[in-house]
Amino acid sequence: MLRHIKTFEALGNETRLKVFDFIYRAGARGVKPKQIIEQFGVDSGTLDFHLKRLVAAGLIVVDSSKGSSLYCPSKEVLYQLATLFQTYGQM
Repeated sequence: MLRHIKTFEALGNETRLKVFDFIYRAGARGVKPKQIIEQFGVDSGTLDFHLKRLVAAGLIVVDSSKGSSLYCPSKEVLYQLATLFQTYGQM
């Protein structure tokens, strides 16, 4: 259970949860920071802070292979979340 603390901490902020949901729904095509700023009206510094927390928790990854940064859900995120909710559903 302790391995899920980073996930809970990362998703425990309303703005970060909304940003994660937006990225998660975009899937493998990813989203650019500009799209997130337009969607939620956050400034770039605030967004950068939240994106770094999501990356550190392993929930999203940055794809810079095409010149500009795209944020995508981690390939492991589905497994992590399924395991997380399965674990807590058994309590």
